[in-house]
Amino acid sequence: ELRGCLRYDLAQWNESLGDFARAYTLYQEVPSKDFCMIRAWLVRARTGRETEGTNLARGWLGQRKPPATDDWDGALLKYVLGDLTEPNLFAAAQNPDAAKKKLREGKAWFLSGSKKAIAGDVEGAKKALQKALDLLGAGSPDGASAKAELERINAGK
Repeated sequence: ELRGCLRYDLAQWNESLGDFARAYTLYQEVPSKDFCMIRAWLVRARTGRETEGTNLARGWLGQRKPPATDDWDGALLKYVLGDLTEPNLFAAAQNPDAAKKKLREGKAWFLSGSKKAIAGDVEGAKKALQKALDLLGAGSPDGASAKAELERINAGK
């Protein structure tokens, strides 16, 4: 999973996808599988295979066993699939624990920015990714990916 994130940040899409697919098969926990599926969807969407990514993620969504309460990872997955709006994603990010809320909002901004970048909304992507980086810092996987994406956008890639 970590190697997949590093390769994602380097825009090594095929290698990253292979790492996320491998990690997905090895993990047993729902949140870890969700993370791999979300990242694999992002890679596929970036490489013109969004339909394939959506079909695979929907297959996983149909078989996953969500936690009884607070299915944050499920909200993230539904957001990338278009089944949850951005305002509803940010509503789901709310948590009485300030640290958890900050982490969730950072993840939400990362996914928002990534989807905007994929859709060609450069200015929207930059704003969302900067918010993700500000909340998460470059030391977390999503924060590092937000930073890498911002660098790609600013370099015109």
